[in-house]
Amino acid sequence: MKMLVLGKFIDTNNQLPAPMTEIPRNIHRIILETKISARNDDEFIQTIDELVNTNGQTTLVHTFNLLAGLYIPAATCKDLWSKVKQHRQTIIEKLGREVDLTTSLSDYFHNCTKMMCHPRLVEATEFENILYHSNHDRLTKLYNRRYFEDIYNRQIMLSNRYREEFSVLFFDLDNFGIVNNSHGHLAGDAVLEKIGAIFLEEKRDSDIAARYGGEEFVLLLPHTDYENAYTIANRLRKYVAENCFTYSNIDISITMSGGVASYPSNCPDPGLLLQMADNAMYKAKDEGKNRISHYRE
Repeated sequence: MKMLVLGKFIDTNNQLPAPMTEIPRNIHRIILETKISARNDDEFIQTIDELVNTNGQTTLVHTFNLLAGLYIPAATCKDLWSKVKQHRQTIIEKLGREVDLTTSLSDYFHNCTKMMCHPRLVEATEFENILYHSNHDRLTKLYNRRYFEDIYNRQIMLSNRYREEFSVLFFDLDNFGIVNNSHGHLAGDAVLEKIGAIFLEEKRDSDIAARYGGEEFVLLLPHTDYENAYTIANRLRKYVAENCFTYSNIDISITMSGGVASYPSNCPDPGLLLQMADNAMYKAKDEGKNRISHYRE
């Protein structure tokens, strides 16, 4: 007997599927994001087919693992994928209504290949919860460091290939330790939570905002040159400085310092941009805090 737990089937007859460690986490996440963001299963199938054309049959290995918890060798994936798609169309024609891909895939592996016994399907909301909690920081509701680094690495690949400009902003709250020492860690958490809300409210839809660690925050700004990146960074700095954070009837003031680095303005290697923005942030700290500094060698 198999049931789907956290996006993966477990065989209760002791026949376990391949462990998730065999699936590279970033590829698995891309497919999961595609499954959730697709408007319908036809769009998802089309996207998977495009990924197969770009990345080869290994994409289907990850797709089958995500949707059915089965590890299928790449050599047989293409044929099985075609049969699953055809099986779905056959069911749709027989029933005269839409049938989702996961149900069709489950039915195919249960009735046609006998690779799956008594499968139980997980609802889409569970996929969404899995994705959200694996990508987001619990306190600030921003993306977490691991997810940011995945997106950052994808941006590096795009920029290396297409010379696509982008900028990185690195922020650190000034004297945050004083808040914790004077008012307690719960007050510090309340400040961090509010900072996260400010970033979410003020950033553009295309920007990726993340809590990098502790009181450090980072923004990835696609298609953004240095001048615009500096304007965004300074606007965020002013917004934080002008806000009064309240916790348990205590008013808390906080400022933050930030660093800006842009590709290709600051360097020919986009992979260095995060470190450059971090260095620029420390420069702002050294120059008096509550300011934005751009990267200079």
